[in-house]
Amino acid sequence: MGIEEATRQADWITPPTRDAPWVIASSASNTTSNITVLAATNTYFAVQADGAAIYVAFGDSGVQVDETVTGTPAVKGCAKIPDGGVLNVKLAAGLHNFVAHKTASGSAKLRIWQSGPSRPT
Repeated sequence: MGIEEATRQADWITPPTRDAPWVIASSASNTTSNITVLAATNTYFAVQADGAAIYVAFGDSGVQVDETVTGTPAVKGCAKIPDGGVLNVKLAAGLHNFVAHKTASGSAKLRIWQSGPSRPT
């Protein structure tokens, strides 16, 4: 990556907002959380697992975690975030208003924060 490209990327990265990150409790049960406020624009987000690995999938209110479909982008299937790991995703306004999440066992925290600017589709 050249200096010019890195500078361009730095121009688009925004600092965390005062209320970020969102912290959502996750357990071994398949849970769906409404993140409409976060996904109101086409925005880049970082999603972190804290306390255990967490499976995540983004979509509409019917989205569910399916551990057998990992390895695909979380906005089209399911992704496994290792404990302490971060997944970067772009959430599309109106399409990814919910996140389904669950741990393999035990409990953990799912942290979500804006990592880039809002952009048109």
